[in-house]
Amino acid sequence: MDYTFAQVARSLALAQGDIANAKLRAAASYGTRSRAYEYLTKAEAISTGSISGDGLPVAFGGFAGFVSAIRATSIIGRLEEALPASFQRTLPYTPLLAEGSTASAGWTAELQLKNVTGDTFVATRMVPKKCSGTIVITDEFGKQVGDAANAWITRNLSRAVTTKLNTTFASDEPASDASPGGIFQGITALPSSGDAADDLFALLDSFPGNLDTSAIICTPSVAARLAVDWSTVGVAGGFASGVVVVTSSDLSAGFMGIADLSGIELWMGPVEPSATGESIITIETDSGSQGLPLWQSNLLALRAEQFCAWQRLRDDAVRWIADASGVRKADAPKVKARAAA
Repeated sequence: MDYTFAQVARSLALAQGDIANAKLRAAASYGTRSRAYEYLTKAEAISTGSISGDGLPVAFGGFAGFVSAIRATSIIGRLEEALPASFQRTLPYTPLLAEGSTASAGWTAELQLKNVTGDTFVATRMVPKKCSGTIVITDEFGKQVGDAANAWITRNLSRAVTTKLNTTFASDEPASDASPGGIFQGITALPSSGDAADDLFALLDSFPGNLDTSAIICTPSVAARLAVDWSTVGVAGGFASGVVVVTSSDLSAGFMGIADLSGIELWMGPVEPSATGESIITIETDSGSQGLPLWQSNLLALRAEQFCAWQRLRDDAVRWIADASGVRKADAPKVKARAAA
């Protein structure tokens, strides 16, 4: 496992965010040939918080292990693995024509009026957003050198970022200045029939998108009930009715949706580390919220920032059910019988 991200974050935290000092700490802890030292050397020359000429964040990469940890548990990463090259890949700020209505053709007899239809387009562009995850550790933990500490930091920071990406991406959350919102925003949820299999059929029947580039997104519990009818699907995903299924426990209970990835514009940018030991964090106590100075409490804050952006290009690219049933109608009598016994 590559722990470069955790090593850089810890070095920055112990150096109170000073890159030059962090580079010296990385050299002492991991060596001058380490990737952490190489990253901090580049960061010392150019601030990692800078914006390049095209408006995108300056990044040096080198965090393959951390990025892989995010991709392994994120809905976006699993969709990319199951349906490669299906998303519309576009850089932020790049003008893109999104189709509002499609053109159509018709048969025309000789000397008759020719069929004419409208085709509308809307000019759109994505703006980069930033998903941040922060964990607080003690100064003593930050000074520990070893894979166990690095693994803990990598696992918890990547999980924090992944959870927020998942709960936002597969939702109807509206877009804002800080968030791209969910791909199902503005689309009314279909009602549940009370049967998981029937809900899936209703979802497919109402879906006008291209199934070749589409995937069903649902919770593991919904997928587990669908597995009773399709042996090719389970809590980790698979196929249902020949359509790719991707699951996540981060979704709201009963969530089941379908998305045509060719109708979704996506940009996944760099993941950048930062850290501090001088800020004041807000903690929740029985008496309410209160500020806690990190320096006085011998604490460090490590942060991961995932730059990304996405938006739905067509309304017909998604459909969803908010409360898909986890129980099959055929199972209901058996459940009652067992309860009575």
